[in-house]
Amino acid sequence: MANNFSNTQLVTDQVTARLSNRLIKGGMVPKDLEGEFSSAQYGDTINMRRPVYMTSTTGAVIGGSDTTDIIQGTVPVVVDERHKVVFSLTTQEMSLDITSPRIQNVIDAQAEELANIVEQAIADEFKNETWNYIDASGGISLDDIGEAEAFMIAQGVNSMSDLYGCVTPDAARILSKEVSTNFSFPSVARVTDAMDRAKVGMYNNVSIMRDQVLATHSSGVATGTILVNGNDQNVTYDSVSGTYEQTIDLDGFTASTTGILKQGDVINIATFEAVNRKTRKAVGELQDYVVKADVDSNGAGEATVTISPPIIAEAGAANAYNTVDTDVTDVTAMDGLAVTVLTGQSATRKENIIFAPEAFQLAMVDLPNVSEYGAKSATRNYEGVSVRLVQQYGIVDDAITFRADVLFAVKCVQPYYAHRIGTSK
Repeated sequence: MANNFSNTQLVTDQVTARLSNRLIKGGMVPKDLEGEFSSAQYGDTINMRRPVYMTSTTGAVIGGSDTTDIIQGTVPVVVDERHKVVFSLTTQEMSLDITSPRIQNVIDAQAEELANIVEQAIADEFKNETWNYIDASGGISLDDIGEAEAFMIAQGVNSMSDLYGCVTPDAARILSKEVSTNFSFPSVARVTDAMDRAKVGMYNNVSIMRDQVLATHSSGVATGTILVNGNDQNVTYDSVSGTYEQTIDLDGFTASTTGILKQGDVINIATFEAVNRKTRKAVGELQDYVVKADVDSNGAGEATVTISPPIIAEAGAANAYNTVDTDVTDVTAMDGLAVTVLTGQSATRKENIIFAPEAFQLAMVDLPNVSEYGAKSATRNYEGVSVRLVQQYGIVDDAITFRADVLFAVKCVQPYYAHRIGTSK
């Protein structure tokens, strides 16, 4: 079989493997798919499962409120990340051996562009879905990394979990200088992919990586003296198990302001403490909430804001999914509590991220072979990374046009397994 670009499967295999090797965040998050993904097409909505939690009770006798309802929450995900790279080769170039510098450059360029697309989608999902937040706009430090790790573990992340930090090149420079004598750098001999090349070192249990594809967040105006507007603004898990969000009424904003809050902004509410997901007990730090959609204030300075996580404060066995400790937080007395915007006022930040891999799911779908329609086509799935390559001869320009396609979805399924650190660059 030809060892050149006319061997569509060979080229597809190389593009897919190199795409996989260029992923940093995408190389860490799970990519295992369930059955419904195998037949998914562009625009389809599929469901990813959220974790199930239970509560225990004391005593030998089962009481009326001892039974935990098993609620299998699912996250609806639209498979809408469809991207392609299109290029042409002459008939002379088609005959070049696949190991030639010209052809290697073409293969690398496809893999690099598609990898950047996947990495950016993951970074944007982090920004829009993760609520844990540290403002390090004055300069990042290892203490910020340690604080993020400690808070995630306090919330119930397994202390034995592998944790990763993806930080901007500037943040990596600062962090590596801070404890350069304690960081171990990978030797050239074992640098095999983007994850190896990106390694800066480890602090506590966080492997810190240099990453140039991170999200930028521009916060809302966020002016006024913001307060909760109304009591009993809590929900049940059963009612929000899919979206894992709710609306909350706030007031005290500057009146009639467009963009008073922006999607990705982070707020907290006085006295509303975060809880450990396993014990449902307060951890001594305020719970952060991410704003899920842009918000405008009305003429009275009021606004209805969609936030995540939802405020869940159920009693008895139903408290398995509580996001507030009912012994500490009184949802019946929310009205007038102070609200703080952690992401600043009209500020722009780079979103560094600390996370456990299980926080997110990357699902890449195998696109169908289209050889029956007159083109040469091949698909390759390599460790959950899937690429389809199609080639077609053009009789007018005497050139062969190629398209390399990916179809994927990325979703945050356990946001408390992640933490954002905002820096100025």
